Amino acid sequence: MKKRTDNRKILGVYLLDETPEKNQFIESFALEHGYEIKRVNKTSLSRFDGILNQDFTKASIKTWISGIYNSDFVITDSFHGTVFSVIFNKPFYSIDNVQRGSTRFESLFEYLGIKGCLISNIDNFDICTLLNINYKKINSLIDSLRSESLKYLEF
Repeated sequence: MKKRTDNRKILGVYLLDETPEKNQFIESFALEHGYEIKRVNKTSLSRFDGILNQDFTKASIKTWISGIYNSDFVITDSFHGTVFSVIFNKPFYSIDNVQRGSTRFESLFEYLGIKGCLISNIDNFDICTLLNINYKKINSLIDSLRSESLKYLEF
């Protein structure tokens, strides 16, 4: 994957269940912190003879992954968007997505010791807040878990 070389601050957005409230939150967050919004799971496409009510289609896997990789900050309501944000060591917020399972978000954050990344209520969230995630500690934990997993598979 190519790393971005420009100086823009990109807010990567990956939403599975888009709502006007989530979009307003994202726009306010981007404005407050000087980010340009890039939706990593959508690409432009002309309307299919009026079948779609929006001009988009799903991005390819390569485009989706590089979208997160090249973001300076990520906001998502997806567990996979959250996991790739962690893998790529991105600062991020996950908007709780109860319909798709909050417990996996909560258990991941508890296991990795990440506090404050899960937004339960966007109406009561301070958009001025930015996180400082200790990825050195998280990466060490993931390396340890990876080693344990490989030992288990060799058994």
